[in-house]
Amino acid sequence: MLKNTELKGFNTPYITVKSKRKEAEENSRKVATMQAMLPLLQADPNVSQISKTMYQRELAYLQGLDESFIKTTYAMTPSERHSKEMQNIINLGQKPKNLIIQGLDIETLWIYVNAALDNDVKQEILNLLNIKMITD
Repeated sequence: MLKNTELKGFNTPYITVKSKRKEAEENSRKVATMQAMLPLLQADPNVSQISKTMYQRELAYLQGLDESFIKTTYAMTPSERHSKEMQNIINLGQKPKNLIIQGLDIETLWIYVNAALDNDVKQEILNLLNIKMITD
């Protein structure tokens, strides 16, 4: 399994100086690419609804839509809020006590845990979630 730290330039602290025009051009390319992929993503039955919503939320942020509009239109589900809390705990290097709660979407938890900082706790929990996803 490839870790984030093994990818060149990923999670490497650095400072990038860009002109506002160059940043706007890059952002426009990202938005155009994401908009082009959105219909394919929405039509794919193998992509979970939570992944589709997270994608749309990210696209809305890149488009510069008002944050209150985004939070209302693409509101976080209870599973996302819980998963985000677990991600924050893992980022501190601590093992969450109430990792899996009733009604929790395991795939959502996996997405957030996978985005956490690399540490031993993250790897242990990802292994646990992978087993749970296979056996459920």
